[in-house]
Amino acid sequence: MLKSWRVVINPCVLVLMFGVILGECTGKLYGQDTDKEILHGTSPHQNPPRMSVVPQEQWDKIDGSVERGLAWLALNQNADGSFPAKSSGNPGITSLCVMAFLSCGHQPGQGPYGEKLDRAVDYVLGCQTEKGQFTHDRIDPFSRTPHEANQTGVYNTSISGLMLGELYGMTEGKRAVVIQPKIELALRFMLQEQTRPLTNPNDRGGWRYFYRTDDADSDLSVTCWQVMFMRSAVNAGFEVSELEAELAMKFVNRCYRPQSGEFLYNLQNYKSPRAMAGAGVLCLFLTGQYDAEIERRTGAYLKSTSFRPYNVPQTGDDHYHYAAYYCSQAMFQLGGDYWEKFYPDFSNVLVEGQNRDGSWDAENDRHGIFGNSYTTALSILALTPPYQLLPLYQR
Repeated sequence: MLKSWRVVINPCVLVLMFGVILGECTGKLYGQDTDKEILHGTSPHQNPPRMSVVPQEQWDKIDGSVERGLAWLALNQNADGSFPAKSSGNPGITSLCVMAFLSCGHQPGQGPYGEKLDRAVDYVLGCQTEKGQFTHDRIDPFSRTPHEANQTGVYNTSISGLMLGELYGMTEGKRAVVIQPKIELALRFMLQEQTRPLTNPNDRGGWRYFYRTDDADSDLSVTCWQVMFMRSAVNAGFEVSELEAELAMKFVNRCYRPQSGEFLYNLQNYKSPRAMAGAGVLCLFLTGQYDAEIERRTGAYLKSTSFRPYNVPQTGDDHYHYAAYYCSQAMFQLGGDYWEKFYPDFSNVLVEGQNRDGSWDAENDRHGIFGNSYTTALSILALTPPYQLLPLYQR
């Protein structure tokens, strides 16, 4: 049985966020003992990450890398408010870029990036269909062309809903009035997708592409984004039933393989890229399912993986920056020795791999078609879990 989806955000974290927005503090707060108590004093886990395992010189490099990445994104924003990407990847990629800024304390309408974030959010809001999907391209549910809106639409919808859920909790007034019905409509649509007719009964509770396939009705990659969307929406005060959450997490748990600590991408092809291990852990922690055995086995598996050399996939199914995002978020949630053995070298690899202009290279595989706004946003989000400024990822 799931624990309650409802949580109260730590008031100390809200104070920290307010201070960052006002410019009274910076990302370097985590280097000070008093701030470590603020960041982790209410952790539900036994072993919170020790920030001291990363020396101050390295924190400075991480801060500088993140700021260069944000500056590159801002410089390359399109006139319509979107960020450059293959059109079928938007507005999801634009939403990831907005979340990268939010993860560093920047907000729409405020500070040096306020106007750019306003335009980005307006672009995302303008992409919602009457049904509730967020998509730039028209969705043809009968098309099976890879990487087009029939496949990416489910990612666009859940990622955009997630971003708006995070933003809704930080905003008020006219902006909140506009965002609220957009989130409600997207939630209704995505929860309808959860109860669609199934070919494979074991896939009940998960999500899949908008087109149907012969081999799977659900996959963990899509499902994790939807779990994050639901979690963010609940944090912001929206209603999501316990039944829907339980069904989703039963699917996630069916993807777990206790022998190795890995999670399957889906229940038919038995592929288990490392990103799915991160996704599985993140789903469990976001829904209050703290399982010591899964933490031990999956944490050990992730701790054994390396992101060296930069942008070289571990396997044919491994998407480097996508894996970096999920694994970093999961290891921070696991905390203790898992994060401490993972993050110092991991962050060095990403900082060293950053281009001189502030961007990170596009994926070195078939996902490279989505460009480097996508990978730059993912890299920033992979580096910033210690900042603890996005409500969804707070420990």
